[in-house]
Amino acid sequence: MSEISPVPSDSGGEIRPLLLYLSTMNSELQELSLSNVPQVNLREQVQQDITHYLEHFDNPKKALANLSKRSEIHIKTLRRLLLLSHNPSYQTLYKLYSVILGANNVQDIIAAAPAVVRAKLKKNDPQVNQGARFSYLADVEAELQNDRVFAELYVLADTAPFTRLTAQKRFGEYGLEVLHKMLDMRVVHLQQDGTFVLGSRRASFGAATIKKVGLQLTQSYSKPENTDINYANHMSLYFESISEVTLRKWIDIDEKAFKEKLELLKQPGAKGAIPAYTFSSTDTLKEPAK
Repeated sequence: MSEISPVPSDSGGEIRPLLLYLSTMNSELQELSLSNVPQVNLREQVQQDITHYLEHFDNPKKALANLSKRSEIHIKTLRRLLLLSHNPSYQTLYKLYSVILGANNVQDIIAAAPAVVRAKLKKNDPQVNQGARFSYLADVEAELQNDRVFAELYVLADTAPFTRLTAQKRFGEYGLEVLHKMLDMRVVHLQQDGTFVLGSRRASFGAATIKKVGLQLTQSYSKPENTDINYANHMSLYFESISEVTLRKWIDIDEKAFKEKLELLKQPGAKGAIPAYTFSSTDTLKEPAK
């Protein structure tokens, strides 16, 4: 689940809270035509497009396994999509169509996706409304996953614009090296006042990146000592053996709460000078499927 709240290059250093509500972009370039029939529903469209993709391979079973690996969608989920028994989230759609369409840019996927898929993405993904001035790319996402300094500077550029001196004090000479790389990649932009904000090339924030960056921010910035101070922070943990129905309701509650946070930011005066993050995870206490 994921959005990054952008900071325009001419924002004058306006500080914005960080929100992670994005999707996965992992693909290699290829050309495949898609059936684009607005009359079909979302499940039928996805089934048709997966089937069409698999038809390009001699061995459908191996092709499905390949699609699962490249899209990072579990093969059981793909099978449920083929059986019309699963309603895909917008994150799943991004991961699936990044492979089917051979695109790693959110805007390119939305532009080329079938009408019913495009409607779902536009309705559910907040970053779609940021316009064409930003590109959400897999190479930026890879840097976030592989380099903790890159990840933290990325977050700071979006929430608390910083100077070269700040990067050097916090991360040493390596921090300056990473900052120069981010400039070359146009991930950050240098403003006239000498501070850096996010640039035009950004990460799509898939689930793995959300987990990695979320845990990093929690480790670096969560303050247990402040839990006795009213409205200083929030920390919670609960574990129990629950039913499938209860699990789904828990997840619905989490998703609703996150969307309410997004809506709150649209209100006058909601944004201000406090750099903040919000990160949550609800899951089963079962080992990941191999």
